[in-house]
Amino acid sequence: MQIFLCNCVLVMIGYPLYLLGLGDEMSYIGFGMLPAVFVFIWKKVAEAPDEGTRFCCFPCLIPMRYIPLCFLGLLLLFGQPPVPLLISCALGYYQFMVRKASILRLPLKVYRKVDSIMPTSLKDIPGYVKVANS
Repeated sequence: MQIFLCNCVLVMIGYPLYLLGLGDEMSYIGFGMLPAVFVFIWKKVAEAPDEGTRFCCFPCLIPMRYIPLCFLGLLLLFGQPPVPLLISCALGYYQFMVRKASILRLPLKVYRKVDSIMPTSLKDIPGYVKVANS
């Protein structure tokens, strides 16, 4: 759901910018799971924003609230298109730091239905968590 939300917001913001001639079409493409990674990082940060943690090879502890920004800077440094990264980072910040809840939430019965149609071979994997157990 988060990838869908990130892509919808990216289209709503990117399409008018593209029509105005600001950047080429490749600047407004969301790449795979990267938008969802930002959203889930912000979700984790919202639990304890002032907790100290390490990022990559930084020699000192930094507050959790700066981890998404460090990750964003690192990806921009390596040449990722800035618009999708900035939009997904802002979306994650808005959802979990400002609003304190996800924008799109499905009812529990949808997750139970997906869990019921999963093959038994996947359900038997040790890391699989059934919806009924969580």
